[in-house]
Amino acid sequence: MCIRDSVGSEMCIRDRNLAIPNILNESIGGPANLGQLVTEQLREYFQRNTSLEIVIDNAYEDLVIEGNIIGYQITSVAPVANNNGVGQAAQNELVMTFKGKYFNPHAEEGKQEISIEARGTAAYQTSQNLTDVELQLIEECVNEILIEIYSKTFDNW
Repeated sequence: MCIRDSVGSEMCIRDRNLAIPNILNESIGGPANLGQLVTEQLREYFQRNTSLEIVIDNAYEDLVIEGNIIGYQITSVAPVANNNGVGQAAQNELVMTFKGKYFNPHAEEGKQEISIEARGTAAYQTSQNLTDVELQLIEECVNEILIEIYSKTFDNW
């Protein structure tokens, strides 16, 4: 039995495994364990939302999602004027970017590999200390990234 993935490639009963190698944090920011956090959440998300067995490497030559965190930055948003008329930010925003690829070796020629770029954002008040809210912000960003990766690969699963 076969169905079509979101890029129009067939995924058949033979595709029993989804390899998700470790995600690395190639950005200049974020906690030391950011890659590990994203890897674990990505594997858990696809385990819950597909019938595939999640594996670490591609020894079985089935489906593969791989990539890295390439962006992790805090930007100022929602500018307001302070008492002196000088502009300052009322909110900051964490922006995380994932770049990778999805590979289906059984797809027709030209559709075997697609590039994936996904971005997650989470805002917080400038009155809050980043270290106090960073894990929650990361979770919000990663959730957005996971949904985007899933919709670009397995939306029709």
